[in-house]
Amino acid sequence: MHRDAGHGSINRDHFSDDNLSTAAKFVSLVPLLDHIDSATADGFKVRLAKYLATVDNVPDYQPIGLQYVSDGGKLSGITAGSYMVYDLDQRQVVMVFNSAFQQPIASISKLFTAMVAIDNFAPNQGFVMTHDAKTVGSESYLSIGEKFSLWDALAYLHIRSSNDVANQLRLTYDAKHYPGAFIDQMNYQAQKIGLANTHFDDPSGLSKNNQSTAIDLVNTLLYMRSHYPEL
Repeated sequence: MHRDAGHGSINRDHFSDDNLSTAAKFVSLVPLLDHIDSATADGFKVRLAKYLATVDNVPDYQPIGLQYVSDGGKLSGITAGSYMVYDLDQRQVVMVFNSAFQQPIASISKLFTAMVAIDNFAPNQGFVMTHDAKTVGSESYLSIGEKFSLWDALAYLHIRSSNDVANQLRLTYDAKHYPGAFIDQMNYQAQKIGLANTHFDDPSGLSKNNQSTAIDLVNTLLYMRSHYPEL
């Protein structure tokens, strides 16, 4: 594969084996540039160029083991029941309290929704908003019957925290597999990352059964930084 993206040619040789699967997610979107508006295409080219410049520096995923985390005790003035502050560059815990406490994580769930969508839908996958996807809470303001792309879906998930887009991704995937298949993929993703105390019941985070811990979420970010830097 060889294609000019406006910032030098893109070639498989740019990528090490460790980063090839992640890089492929970016490169696979390049052919779509001919079919989207110029502003969006230009923005993508800038992001792709930045990624190509740093791909060799993407850190390997090294999860934090709970046995290596020393609880420093709760700091005064902080009301959270648990927390972990982690320096991604230095790879060290700055402060932590009750990091194994499991609790609902609301729209943080959409990080997993996005990872599952990237892994299971083609880059040119199209979606249609349906009545069944509409729900309470934040939404995309897409009308029933309106079409959107995977690229749009990722933006709606992370910019608008759209519950209806999250639900439509689930419905589209389940229709091709079986009811609950998308949620199974979210839970499988948590298992693959090594998150022992993370569980999902829905793709949007409305369910209080979507639960995780501070240390699991930090490990999620470490994994995403290594495997999904585009997110």
